[in-house]
Amino acid sequence: MMYGRGISQLGWCSGYGFWSNGWYWLAGIGILLIVIAVTFLLARKYKGAAVDNGVMETLRIKYAKGEITEEEYIARKNVLERK
Repeated sequence: MMYGRGISQLGWCSGYGFWSNGWYWLAGIGILLIVIAVTFLLARKYKGAAVDNGVMETLRIKYAKGEITEEEYIARKNVLERK
C-alpha cells in the first residue's frame, strides 16, 4: 500500500498527483476563462452585425421612399461602411 502517493481505490490520483496539488483548479479556472472570453467575443461580433444591418435597412427604406436623394444615400452608406 502506498500512502500519500499513487492511485486510490476509485482509480484517480491522490496525494501528490497532478490533480490534487492545485494544477487541477488552475486548469479549470483557465478553461472557464477561455469559454467566457470566446462567448463574449462572439456575442459582441454578432450584436454589432445585427445593429449595422438594421441601420442599413433603415437607410434603404428612406431611399426607396424618396426621403433622401441618391447622393445622400451613397454618402451615408459610405460613412456606415467605414465603421
